[in-house]
Amino acid sequence: DRESFRGISLALEGLERIGGTLPQGPRAPPRAVGPLTTRLVGHGP
Repeated sequence: DRESFRGISLALEGLERIGGTLPQGPRAPPRAVGPLTTRLVGHGP
């Protein structure tokens, strides 16, 4: 139901804030995604 969903999203938001993965600006990518994408792009197919 809606209440449990809200609780889950709030918990996830708190975890992301603690982990520092939330973007600071509208276009800033999460810090965790940066190294991951560069690693994937660097290795290639």
